Amino acid sequence: MAEKKRKLWIIGILLAAALLLALLFGTGVLSQAARNGNESSGPAETESPAWPDATRAPSGEIPVMRNEGDLYFPDQENWVYHFRYAYPHLLGDSYTVALINDTYQMALDEKKNLELPMFANAEEMRYDGHNEVWRDFTVMCNSDKLLSILEMRRQTQGEDAESLYLEALTFDTSGDYAGNSLTLRGVTLALAGIDSENVEDTPEALAARYRGIIDGSSTLMGEKLMPVLYEQFQALQQSGVLLASWTAEDFEQEVLPTQDFYVNGEGQILFFFQPSLMTEPSLDPPVFAFTPDELEALLTGAS
Repeated sequence: MAEKKRKLWIIGILLAAALLLALLFGTGVLSQAARNGNESSGPAETESPAWPDATRAPSGEIPVMRNEGDLYFPDQENWVYHFRYAYPHLLGDSYTVALINDTYQMALDEKKNLELPMFANAEEMRYDGHNEVWRDFTVMCNSDKLLSILEMRRQTQGEDAESLYLEALTFDTSGDYAGNSLTLRGVTLALAGIDSENVEDTPEALAARYRGIIDGSSTLMGEKLMPVLYEQFQALQQSGVLLASWTAEDFEQEVLPTQDFYVNGEGQILFFFQPSLMTEPSLDPPVFAFTPDELEALLTGAS
């Protein structure tokens, strides 16, 4: 336990240093050479889109490419951390595209310019001397309204330990919040055809249909979802898919419906359990789909 606390303390110090370095990068204090790292092959965009000269396809979606790379820290010959990645890169010159690209570029820059160089030089973070870090993504929904991206992460810590993690973001691509990631309530309103910025202008019939969501919040939606997801959690424990050792308290801490969700092309919101809850961790965990109408029923108690 003391060793674990010591490692957590060291990680906290490193992250604090990362914030300081981030300020230096942002103000241009660090040189370009210091930013470049040791990259064996630079980010590459693969596969030309079907509509190379347009910001959006005729059906409304924005072309999404793969920004890929392969990095070694502190260097390729004596590496401690090996980072293979693919991040989304949208095509087009709109403000919406720029905002979404900035979100992922900032995440990539922090990983390769700050976090991994520091970890590679921290003895406590080397484990057996070889650590693999992998990032990839899948576009779950790309419509004229929403872009939903599921990021998949894998990291090994030496030969024995491996951790898997999923993170999802759903962006507004056409409304008042275009380019920004949306909350659970914001996503639900968008799927229901309601402008979250001007809900008072919602047609009367539509407002009556989704009154619970309009008057509610993401927090309230998450609270209503927890008992439903817990039933699924217990069923999956009994079937052996999830670890039987997880308690109700663990469930409340590990399951985050206001965060762990994405949208599919059928207009559903899918909530997922993290791989760490599984008996055999996988990047294809159990998911639970809800339509805006089903979420409305949860909020209002309608059957």
